[in-house]
Amino acid sequence: MSDLENEVEKQAQADAEVEDLSNVDFVIPEKTTIDIYARERLGGATSYRILSIRLSTVKASIKANESVGNTSAVEQYKKQMGDLERDIKHCLRGIKVIDKECPQAKERMMELANQ
Repeated sequence: MSDLENEVEKQAQADAEVEDLSNVDFVIPEKTTIDIYARERLGGATSYRILSIRLSTVKASIKANESVGNTSAVEQYKKQMGDLERDIKHCLRGIKVIDKECPQAKERMMELANQ
């Protein structure tokens, strides 16, 4: 075997080995952890609000297009409405998980939002 083939074989073996990362210590102060949850909650709440406003607009567009008989646009908006409703539920689930995992996140989120 040539030197190049030996190096390729060594690299392949090294790549195949699974690195054990279970003992990594990444201590984060509790306040920092709460801040992370709070920022994530704020992001979820902001997304929820944006999607809710879009949903209102889409519903209005459905009514407008139904009133003029534009059925193809109605179908497109109904699909968009379904996507928005799914995304809204995703935001709500995320907020619910954050509130369960870190009850202090809501209060801290309000502090961050008011800064």
